[in-house]
Amino acid sequence: MRARVVLPLMGMAILATFVAFALINQKAEPLNRGAIELVDLPSAYCPSLATVVATPRDGSARIVFNSDLAVENCRKIPLAKLAGLGDGSIWVYVKLPRALAFRILLDSTQGRYSYAPSLGDANDDNVIDQIDERLITDSLNSTDPSQVATADLDQDKRITVMDLSLTRLNQRVGVSRPDGRNWSKQ
Repeated sequence: MRARVVLPLMGMAILATFVAFALINQKAEPLNRGAIELVDLPSAYCPSLATVVATPRDGSARIVFNSDLAVENCRKIPLAKLAGLGDGSIWVYVKLPRALAFRILLDSTQGRYSYAPSLGDANDDNVIDQIDERLITDSLNSTDPSQVATADLDQDKRITVMDLSLTRLNQRVGVSRPDGRNWSKQ
């Protein structure tokens, strides 16, 4: 008798869990389709533009797209303008302010992609090094608007140890443009 009651209840609990899981994932899925989602960034960091360059997957340096794209809601680079760039996959190179450039392979402009950019490039030369660290160190706790504009990496309107730690944690070189040009001189 007990098995007749317990087994159907367990089945209903499993079904309810499955339905809840499916509903949660169904709601979350459409939000980031057709975009590169920027993740693991300080909450105040809000780039308005991203420089985006695209090349075919074949490894050639032939540029098929080169433009600044608006970053939506501080975290989403829409891919709609890259639609129709050819059959198959493309390499997309992205440079954000105060961050190292990165490269991501897109199989579709309707796909869901995410990337965690490396902040710390205070002078926007696509290298996080001692020069960036020195710019931050020399500006720590400054309220001078020109210094804050340059050295406030996390965009919280203050130059703090957090900004300095970004330069120390992320020291390396970003991805070069496929055409060899400088990111800041398009």
